[in-house]
Amino acid sequence: MLAEAAGLGTIGKHGLLINPRFGPNLRIATLYIDVENLPVNNINEHLWIRKFCQKCNNCQRKCPGSAIYKETKIFADGSKQCIDYKKCAIPFANQYNCTVCVKECLFYKRGYSKIKEKFHRKYLDLGKK
Repeated sequence: MLAEAAGLGTIGKHGLLINPRFGPNLRIATLYIDVENLPVNNINEHLWIRKFCQKCNNCQRKCPGSAIYKETKIFADGSKQCIDYKKCAIPFANQYNCTVCVKECLFYKRGYSKIKEKFHRKYLDLGKK
């Protein structure tokens, strides 16, 4: 969620950050620092991914553990849960770090730019009708 708040991408249906350069195929870590006057950008240009994921559902359909929720759970504190970690653990352990959700994600297969262009073209065309 911190990476999304920083504008590095958006959390996809599978609970992973989708980044323009790497899609869902990246590992990130948080580094907390104390810096004054750090520039803050409250605009995340990648939030359109949420609408795309709601229509796609490819990762959810292909998940061998049926671990990806159809609807993301949002808790009172604003935190989100996209997958059932107990269901995910079985194929993850049995298939040596499963990663089916990454491999089946269209952002991994086709690339961010192609999907963004096609999605925006379709979305904008629908808005004109």
